[in-house]
Amino acid sequence: MALTVVTRKNFLPTTQTPFVFRSRHAGTIEWEDIIDKCAAHHTTVTKADCLAVLTVFAQVLEELLLNGNRVKTPFAEFAVLAAGCAVSQNAVFSPKSNADSEKGGHRFELKCVIPAAFKRRVCANVSYTQEEWQDGCRPRLDSARINGLLPEQTDGTLCGGDVLAVYGRRLRFDGNDGEQGVFICDAKTRTTVRAGCCVLSQGTVCIVRVPDGVNLPLCEAVIELRSRPNTLGLRRARLCPLRE
Repeated sequence: MALTVVTRKNFLPTTQTPFVFRSRHAGTIEWEDIIDKCAAHHTTVTKADCLAVLTVFAQVLEELLLNGNRVKTPFAEFAVLAAGCAVSQNAVFSPKSNADSEKGGHRFELKCVIPAAFKRRVCANVSYTQEEWQDGCRPRLDSARINGLLPEQTDGTLCGGDVLAVYGRRLRFDGNDGEQGVFICDAKTRTTVRAGCCVLSQGTVCIVRVPDGVNLPLCEAVIELRSRPNTLGLRRARLCPLRE
């Protein structure tokens, strides 16, 4: 497993480049996972030994911080800092929890600083894979309405002439390309028809007219949006079935 680097459109007003790099993590490692990995690294150290040492470490770290110490470790430096505003030099410091304090309220904050050497070592050796841009443009379908109604509010059939609205993200395509658009698929017979009279709105809503001749139970109806965001291939997003 490795970190995944993806390309996204840039909406930041502070930079002028059209795209930015972002990352997607391989997963989340919990406390128990760390203990298992520590035990697996040393044949003479058991899982119970690792659990005991790390538990004591966490307790000692908390105790030292509560007593006002700045604590340095190989991977991070911890300290409790006072924060807040005062109207006079002789004002009394009355800390509140961050959840209850107003802006500028008296409070304590826990500071964690990563040592530069540790940061450089990790950043210089991290393993990663880069995801191609067309995956970042992949459309996504979330829900649909038929003649303004949710699928469960209808009689359970999709018919020719119905107005179908699909909702999602990145719903953009070239209507002049016969391979792109909104397609209605029969999950049972595998037949597919392309919907017409398309209206797109902000890339989040697509409204189409169901072609004449369609008479399909919603439990067998599959809505598929096909788009070609670049020259690298056709991207598909499915919403199925419309109704259980």
